[in-house]
Amino acid sequence: ESIMAETMAEIQKWDAPGAGSSTHPPRAPYRISSVTLGKLTFDADFDSGNCARVVAVAGTSDEFNVWTSADCAGTSVITEAKTWFHLSVRGGEVGSSISLTVNNMNGQGKLYLHDFRPVYRNGTSGEWQRIRTPVAARGSKEGDDFRISFTHRFDCAQDLPTFFAFSYPWSFAEGQTLLDELEAQFGAACPDASALAAGEG
Repeated sequence: ESIMAETMAEIQKWDAPGAGSSTHPPRAPYRISSVTLGKLTFDADFDSGNCARVVAVAGTSDEFNVWTSADCAGTSVITEAKTWFHLSVRGGEVGSSISLTVNNMNGQGKLYLHDFRPVYRNGTSGEWQRIRTPVAARGSKEGDDFRISFTHRFDCAQDLPTFFAFSYPWSFAEGQTLLDELEAQFGAACPDASALAAGEG
Protein backbone atom coordinates (compact mmCIF):
# COMPACT_ATOMS: atom_id res chain seq x y z
CA GLU A 1 0.00 0.00 0.00
CA SER A 2 2.85 2.39 0.81
CA ILE A 3 4.38 1.83 -2.65
CA MET A 4 1.07 2.60 -4.33
CA ALA A 5 0.64 5.71 -2.17
CA GLU A 6 4.12 6.93 -3.08
CA THR A 7 3.45 6.32 -6.78
CA MET A 8 0.17 8.23 -6.69
CA ALA A 9 1.84 11.08 -4.81
CA GLU A 10 4.53 11.23 -7.50
CA ILE A 11 1.94 11.33 -10.27
CA GLN A 12 0.00 14.09 -8.53
CA LYS A 13 3.22 16.07 -8.12
CA TRP A 14 3.90 16.04 -11.86
CA ASP A 15 0.24 16.79 -12.55
CA ALA A 16 0.40 19.98 -10.53
CA PRO A 17 0.30 23.31 -12.40
CA GLY A 18 3.81 24.49 -13.26
CA ALA A 19 5.36 21.13 -12.39
CA GLY A 20 8.56 20.10 -14.08
CA SER A 21 12.13 21.21 -14.56
CA SER A 22 14.93 20.88 -17.08
CA THR A 23 15.54 17.33 -15.88
CA HIS A 24 11.94 16.33 -15.16
CA PRO A 25 9.55 17.95 -17.63
CA PRO A 26 5.81 18.01 -16.90
CA ARG A 27 4.31 14.69 -17.84
CA ALA A 28 2.14 14.27 -20.90
CA PRO A 29 -1.15 12.38 -20.65
CA TYR A 30 -0.12 8.76 -20.31
CA ARG A 31 -3.35 6.80 -19.93
CA ILE A 32 -6.68 7.39 -21.66
CA SER A 33 -9.94 7.09 -19.76
CA SER A 34 -13.27 6.36 -21.49
CA VAL A 35 -12.56 7.99 -24.85
CA THR A 36 -15.54 7.53 -27.20
CA LEU A 37 -15.01 7.60 -30.96
CA GLY A 38 -18.15 6.82 -32.93
CA LYS A 39 -19.79 3.76 -31.40
CA LEU A 40 -16.66 2.56 -29.59
CA THR A 41 -15.30 3.53 -26.18
CA PHE A 42 -11.59 3.07 -25.46
CA ASP A 43 -10.15 2.85 -21.97
CA ALA A 44 -6.81 2.13 -20.29
CA ASP A 45 -7.54 3.57 -16.86
CA PHE A 46 -7.04 0.31 -14.94
CA ASP A 47 -4.29 -1.75 -13.31
CA SER A 48 -1.57 -2.43 -15.95
CA GLY A 49 -3.42 -0.34 -18.56
CA ASN A 50 -1.27 1.50 -21.09
CA CYS A 51 -2.58 3.61 -23.95
CA ALA A 52 -1.68 7.29 -24.13
CA ARG A 53 -3.80 8.29 -27.11
CA VAL A 54 -6.31 6.97 -29.63
CA VAL A 55 -7.26 8.54 -32.97
CA ALA A 56 -9.63 7.30 -35.65
CA VAL A 57 -8.20 6.88 -39.15
CA ALA A 58 -9.84 9.51 -41.35
CA GLY A 59 -12.64 8.18 -43.55
CA THR A 60 -13.11 4.95 -41.60
CA SER A 61 -15.26 3.78 -38.70
CA ASP A 62 -13.27 0.71 -37.70
CA GLU A 63 -9.58 1.68 -38.00
CA PHE A 64 -7.72 3.39 -35.18
CA ASN A 65 -4.21 4.48 -34.25
CA VAL A 66 -3.17 4.10 -30.61
CA TRP A 67 0.06 5.15 -28.91
CA THR A 68 1.86 3.57 -25.97
CA SER A 69 3.27 5.43 -22.99
CA ALA A 70 6.78 4.78 -21.76
CA ASP A 71 7.11 2.61 -18.66
CA CYS A 72 6.63 4.63 -15.46
CA ALA A 73 5.21 7.56 -17.42
CA GLY A 74 3.86 10.19 -15.08
CA THR A 75 6.67 9.71 -12.54
CA SER A 76 10.22 10.97 -12.11
CA VAL A 77 11.54 7.47 -12.92
CA ILE A 78 10.13 7.26 -16.45
CA THR A 79 12.13 4.88 -18.67
CA GLU A 80 12.76 4.56 -22.41
CA ALA A 81 10.88 1.24 -22.55
CA LYS A 82 7.68 1.70 -24.52
CA THR A 83 6.49 -1.66 -25.78
CA TRP A 84 3.72 -2.59 -23.34
CA PHE A 85 0.15 -1.75 -24.31
CA HIS A 86 -3.10 -2.79 -22.64
CA LEU A 87 -6.46 -1.23 -23.40
CA SER A 88 -10.12 -2.10 -23.68
CA VAL A 89 -12.71 -1.38 -26.37
CA ARG A 90 -16.43 -1.44 -25.69
CA GLY A 91 -19.38 -1.12 -28.06
CA GLY A 92 -18.42 -3.36 -30.98
CA GLU A 93 -21.25 -5.39 -32.49
CA VAL A 94 -20.79 -9.15 -32.70
CA GLY A 95 -19.23 -9.96 -36.05
CA SER A 96 -17.93 -6.45 -36.70
CA SER A 97 -14.20 -5.83 -36.93
CA ILE A 98 -11.72 -3.35 -35.52
CA SER A 99 -8.22 -2.65 -36.84
CA LEU A 100 -5.64 -1.22 -34.45
CA THR A 101 -2.21 0.18 -35.24
CA VAL A 102 -0.04 0.46 -32.13
CA ASN A 103 2.52 3.26 -32.41
CA ASN A 104 5.42 4.45 -30.25
CA MET A 105 6.84 0.97 -29.62
CA ASN A 106 10.45 -0.05 -29.18
CA GLY A 107 11.78 -2.05 -32.13
CA GLN A 108 10.45 -5.59 -31.70
CA GLY A 109 10.64 -6.76 -35.31
CA LYS A 110 12.27 -10.12 -34.58
CA LEU A 111 9.35 -11.14 -32.35
CA TYR A 112 6.83 -10.65 -35.11
CA LEU A 113 8.93 -12.52 -37.68
CA HIS A 114 8.01 -15.65 -35.69
CA ASP A 115 4.26 -15.00 -35.48
CA PHE A 116 4.23 -13.33 -32.09
CA ARG A 117 0.76 -11.89 -31.53
CA PRO A 118 -1.03 -9.68 -28.98
CA VAL A 119 -3.67 -11.28 -26.77
CA TYR A 120 -7.30 -10.41 -26.09
CA ARG A 121 -10.09 -11.38 -23.74
CA ASN A 122 -13.78 -10.58 -23.42
CA GLY A 123 -14.86 -9.01 -20.14
CA THR A 124 -12.83 -8.94 -16.95
CA SER A 125 -13.19 -12.67 -16.33
CA GLY A 126 -12.69 -14.06 -19.83
CA GLU A 127 -9.71 -16.19 -20.78
CA TRP A 128 -6.80 -14.57 -22.58
CA GLN A 129 -6.30 -15.75 -26.17
CA ARG A 130 -3.94 -14.87 -28.97
CA ILE A 131 -5.29 -12.57 -31.67
CA ARG A 132 -6.62 -14.85 -34.41
CA THR A 133 -5.18 -12.96 -37.38
CA PRO A 134 -1.51 -12.36 -38.28
CA VAL A 135 0.17 -9.14 -37.18
CA ALA A 136 1.73 -6.68 -39.64
CA ALA A 137 4.93 -5.09 -38.29
CA ARG A 138 6.43 -1.98 -39.90
CA GLY A 139 9.15 0.52 -39.16
CA SER A 140 12.45 -0.11 -37.41
CA LYS A 141 14.38 0.38 -34.21
CA GLU A 142 16.84 2.63 -36.04
CA GLY A 143 14.07 4.83 -37.40
CA ASP A 144 12.27 4.93 -34.04
CA ASP A 145 9.02 4.34 -35.90
CA PHE A 146 8.24 0.69 -35.15
CA ARG A 147 4.53 -0.13 -35.06
CA ILE A 148 2.21 -3.10 -35.43
CA SER A 149 -1.25 -3.49 -36.94
CA PHE A 150 -3.83 -6.20 -36.35
CA THR A 151 -7.53 -6.82 -36.86
CA HIS A 152 -10.01 -8.38 -34.45
CA ARG A 153 -13.58 -9.52 -35.01
CA PHE A 154 -15.76 -8.85 -31.97
CA ASP A 155 -17.35 -11.99 -30.52
CA CYS A 156 -18.98 -10.74 -27.31
CA ALA A 157 -21.94 -8.58 -26.29
CA GLN A 158 -21.65 -4.84 -26.98
CA ASP A 159 -21.79 -3.94 -23.30
CA LEU A 160 -18.74 -6.09 -22.51
CA PRO A 161 -15.26 -4.62 -22.97
CA THR A 162 -12.75 -6.48 -25.11
CA PHE A 163 -9.22 -6.12 -23.73
CA PHE A 164 -6.11 -6.09 -25.92
CA ALA A 165 -2.55 -6.41 -24.61
CA PHE A 166 1.00 -6.83 -25.89
CA SER A 167 1.14 -10.20 -24.13
CA TYR A 168 -0.51 -11.99 -21.21
CA PRO A 169 -0.86 -9.34 -18.46
CA TRP A 170 0.23 -9.81 -14.87
CA SER A 171 -1.17 -6.92 -12.90
CA PHE A 172 0.01 -5.39 -9.63
CA ALA A 173 -3.14 -6.74 -7.95
CA GLU A 174 -2.42 -10.29 -9.19
CA GLY A 175 1.15 -10.02 -7.89
CA GLN A 176 -0.09 -8.90 -4.47
CA THR A 177 -2.60 -11.76 -4.35
CA LEU A 178 0.13 -14.29 -5.14
CA LEU A 179 2.41 -12.83 -2.46
CA ASP A 180 -0.40 -13.04 0.10
CA GLU A 181 -0.97 -16.70 -0.79
CA LEU A 182 2.75 -17.48 -0.44
CA GLU A 183 2.89 -15.62 2.85
CA ALA A 184 -0.06 -17.61 4.19
CA GLN A 185 1.48 -20.89 3.05
CA PHE A 186 5.12 -20.39 3.98
CA GLY A 187 5.32 -17.27 6.15
CA ALA A 188 5.47 -19.06 9.50
CA ALA A 189 8.32 -21.28 8.31
CA CYS A 190 10.46 -18.43 6.97
CA PRO A 191 13.09 -16.82 9.23
CA ASP A 192 12.56 -13.19 10.12
CA ALA A 193 14.47 -10.88 7.78
CA SER A 194 15.79 -8.76 10.63
CA ALA A 195 17.13 -11.87 12.36
CA LEU A 196 18.92 -12.92 9.18
CA ALA A 197 20.49 -9.50 8.89
CA ALA A 198 21.76 -9.77 12.45
CA GLY A 199 23.18 -13.24 11.81
CA GLU A 200 20.74 -14.98 14.15
CA GLY A 201 19.00 -17.17 11.53
